[in-house]
Amino acid sequence: FKNKKIDELLAEVKVSGVNSIPCVVTGTVIGKGDPGNIFSEDFIIKDETGIMLVDYNQPFAIFNTLFALLKSKKYINQQVTIKGWYRRAPVPYIEILSITMDGKTKNCFTFALNLLSIGVLCAISIIVLLNVIM
Repeated sequence: FKNKKIDELLAEVKVSGVNSIPCVVTGTVIGKGDPGNIFSEDFIIKDETGIMLVDYNQPFAIFNTLFALLKSKKYINQQVTIKGWYRRAPVPYIEILSITMDGKTKNCFTFALNLLSIGVLCAISIIVLLNVIM
């Protein structure tokens, strides 16, 4: 993960939902990703070069809703450091791995759960394959 500015990320053309760029961006959260929606857990971040949508996503939707209702307001108008992946879909965004404010880090566990799921499926596949061969 390399430190990047928002304008540097937006200048990257070979980016998609699959082909992402690991990055660390520091800036100020200026609002929610869906303004006025109390259930929106996403943010808009601004640095000196531009603004961008930031996607906060936990493995289970209930945790997104709880974060949106109980904790997201404390990030508004605060300086944060976001570690994640820059992606492009209909709009460019950063998928959060972790967000740090005032020295406290909040992690998103979607990536870890995906890796765990892949490992479990691979193990099951190997066991099934060995049972078929033997």
